[in-house]
Amino acid sequence: MKKLLLLLALAGLCGTAAAQDLIVKRNAETVEGKVLRVGGTRIEYTRAGDARGPVFTLSTHDVDYIKYGDGRKESFEPASTTPARLRALRKDNFPHYQGEVAVAYGLGVGDITKSVNTDRVLFETVHGVRLSPYAFVGAGAGLNYFYGSKGDEKGAGLVSAFANAKGYYPVSPSTHVYLSLDLGAAIGVWDYMKDWRDLYVAAGPGVTIGDPASRMRLDLGIRYQYMGKDTGAVLFRIGFGF
Repeated sequence: MKKLLLLLALAGLCGTAAAQDLIVKRNAETVEGKVLRVGGTRIEYTRAGDARGPVFTLSTHDVDYIKYGDGRKESFEPASTTPARLRALRKDNFPHYQGEVAVAYGLGVGDITKSVNTDRVLFETVHGVRLSPYAFVGAGAGLNYFYGSKGDEKGAGLVSAFANAKGYYPVSPSTHVYLSLDLGAAIGVWDYMKDWRDLYVAAGPGVTIGDPASRMRLDLGIRYQYMGKDTGAVLFRIGFGF
């Protein structure tokens, strides 16, 4: 009878041991105990041999897997170590919409500037698709205001409509340098340029600075602008992107 009781006690102990859960951490440490609850990123458990003892917690980010006493296994994903500003550059975030508004001051160049003031102020907007971290295509429109001839306060207006392409090079997650090309048409709209019709070209480098996760950015650039004979200018441009 005593032998039978001893065997039953041993069987009970073995069953208790077998019912323990094994928590395996990412650093290869193990914890034996009883898992009480897994919720969100928290694991609550008691230690082996102390089922009524204090409840301990672990983050699922620190745990590789749990092997339960009944043979089940539950694995956990590690916490992302990639900041949002880097995740924003992943290929699965492209293509996406990209837009900007900008203002520029243009200094007229060439012999014509000796007799005529060809300086201008430009307001423009560009919208399109950011195909990848390295490429953008879109279209834009701008209003160019010319101050007029020297000694003459009368100005003139010209509208530009164009296709735009940019090639980017990410220097860092928040800073990209680029080359931009506009190609389209220039159309006069008032005063002495109202009958103007010509090719529109603007090209030059720039840099964007901002948070790629929110896609808000500051855009600084320089362009050479051409809208026909004697209309060349160097533009100093500042924009806001979204």
